[in-house]
Amino acid sequence: MSDDWDREDWGCQFTREITTIYSMHVETCSQRIETASFRNVLFKWRQFIVIGPKAGGVLDVDV
Repeated sequence: MSDDWDREDWGCQFTREITTIYSMHVETCSQRIETASFRNVLFKWRQFIVIGPKAGGVLDVDV
């Protein structure tokens, strides 16, 4: 078992068309995605969390 525990901090900037996801620690680390796709990913992530842990469980997301 590892004593190391890490976490990342991310932020987002939204426009109607584009969402920019960026690291709060590394200025050069960012990704742009269509806002509609980002919303879909968040919706699917929420579904995944609500379903709860299940061994071998997979939830496919089209972006």
